[in-house]
Amino acid sequence: MLGFFILYIFICPKSYILSMNKIIIILLALLATNSFAALPDSVTNDINSQLEKFKTLLEFSYVYHKDSIDLEDKSEAALKAYMQALDDKSYYFPEEQYRSLKESNTGIRKSLGITQIVFADTSYIFRVDKGSSADTNGVMPGWRILSIDDINVIKKDELSINEIINDTALVACNIEFLDLEGKIQNRVLHNSPHVTSSIDASFMYNDSIAYIKTLKFTEDAGNEFEKVIGQFPKSIKGLVIDLENNPGGVLTAIADVISLFLPEGKQVIKTKSKHPDFYYDVKSKKDGPYIGLPLVLIVNEETASASELFAGAVQDYDLGIVIGQRTYGKGTLQKHWEFKDGSAFRVTVGEYVTPLGRKVQKESVKAFDNSAQTLDENLNNQLKNMSIPKDISVVKSTKGRTLISIGGIMPDSVLNKREARTKLTEVAIQKRVLLRTAFEIFISEGKSVLNMYPDFLSFSRDFFFNSTISERIKKNLLIASLQNDEMFEKDKEIMIGIIKARLGQLLFSDEAYYCTEAFESEEVSKAIITIKDANNLVRQE
Repeated sequence: MLGFFILYIFICPKSYILSMNKIIIILLALLATNSFAALPDSVTNDINSQLEKFKTLLEFSYVYHKDSIDLEDKSEAALKAYMQALDDKSYYFPEEQYRSLKESNTGIRKSLGITQIVFADTSYIFRVDKGSSADTNGVMPGWRILSIDDINVIKKDELSINEIINDTALVACNIEFLDLEGKIQNRVLHNSPHVTSSIDASFMYNDSIAYIKTLKFTEDAGNEFEKVIGQFPKSIKGLVIDLENNPGGVLTAIADVISLFLPEGKQVIKTKSKHPDFYYDVKSKKDGPYIGLPLVLIVNEETASASELFAGAVQDYDLGIVIGQRTYGKGTLQKHWEFKDGSAFRVTVGEYVTPLGRKVQKESVKAFDNSAQTLDENLNNQLKNMSIPKDISVVKSTKGRTLISIGGIMPDSVLNKREARTKLTEVAIQKRVLLRTAFEIFISEGKSVLNMYPDFLSFSRDFFFNSTISERIKKNLLIASLQNDEMFEKDKEIMIGIIKARLGQLLFSDEAYYCTEAFESEEVSKAIITIKDANNLVRQE
């Protein structure tokens, strides 16, 4: 073995030694963290032995493999494989991926603030981030990008343009646009940080009920929710919070959101862990400003993690009603550690439960058998044909309602899943046929639509396409070599709804997109009706 090491010192280039040093430093950083007590000697010896094996693998493969080896690339693949061997939520993040994750959690994103798409060899601005450099410089959806720092981008593909505008090393750039009036517009945009909110849409659905759509919970979610709810009329009778497809977010942030509806001293977050550093027992710090406001939460199978804690707390404390489908069932807690080079890893360190101790982590095992259960008839019917644990734990809510602990959050009212869209619609979305149709209408008729509907709420409620929309969609489907009359007739209204939502997004903002979806949603309609039941529950002594 010594002979080999002497050999490689003479034949390996300097770049290899530098790469090797970086990799070994990263591996040894696992041992250097001081967030835990000293490891037993036997464990330390085992770790050192495995590190030596991995170092030897790198050395031999670099010298003897028939191909050139990118040590960093292969080592990162090995690190990912190790973390995922622990469990499906432990993970290794390369630097760029971890930076994106941190931006998502903090709500602070560094970018020019534009998203572009390419149609017919032309780059169009699709969306502008609120508060970004592009926003403050007056860039608008529908503008065409002609050049970036004197580089002509006409006929460039979408990926190539994205590589330019999303370059993290970029400080600023001069972009030449063609606006909707056909005038040249030059703007210097800076790659600067701007805040993205946890709240994607908020508005009064009708005179007495407010609606909030959220797709994530960032670090400042508590303050954002408190501010937005405070802007609704004080006379509101209830609040619908749409958590469909919300994967969760920052655990402490969801504690702040839940606390808005609770008196001081109530259990909000509770975790279980073998390590004391990750045992959280978080209680509400003061009386929330919105105690007694009836809530209806909408959830589905993609509602996960911190969002499930929110739904579970609403049920446990009888703050309102949860409707939809049984949630994802992600009840494990992960901790992130960052390396000096910006890469990072996360390890599953514990598990959290609802305030009353109901399990969130889903362990699908067997179809439900109600023969040995003593649940009420409504719960028995809802659980039929579901894969759930053999033994069901039943708890009583604060006001005596029967709640079950089966992993995930079981809604108080289970709604049928939406009928699946046809393959025609799925492919039309993938090929951007519907988005292109919305763009065409935006370019040709956007100004007249704005004259009739000056805000996103009036557009979402009152705008309807005329009868020519069907032929317009068919024409664009045909251009994309998509044609199936039976599927089209089945999904025509779905396609029209998607185009309307995209048109609203282009005319107003992302908020208009979610507002339009809400007014088309059967789940939201059901939630509005359910506010009455939520009000009765909250008022119940």
